Amino acid sequence: MVSPREFEKIYREYRDMVYRVCLRFGRGDPDWAYDTSQEVFVHLWEKRDALDSVGAMKSFIYRSAVNYCINKLNRSTLFGL
Repeated sequence: MVSPREFEKIYREYRDMVYRVCLRFGRGDPDWAYDTSQEVFVHLWEKRDALDSVGAMKSFIYRSAVNYCINKLNRSTLFGL
């Protein structure tokens, strides 16, 4: 399990990358991107047990952000949010 200190390091290292991914998916809306990037990291925190076995952390976090954005957009389209 990733410790809170290790997770903080991961957050600091990858927060800008995750924000940029979210900004692209959010069509340039900075508020949507900020909120969504925070949601990505909350989701990663909840799944922190899996982070120990990740070999390529940058790729994993990038793909997690992309998948989260796609799912969020699909939910909003499906439910008209």
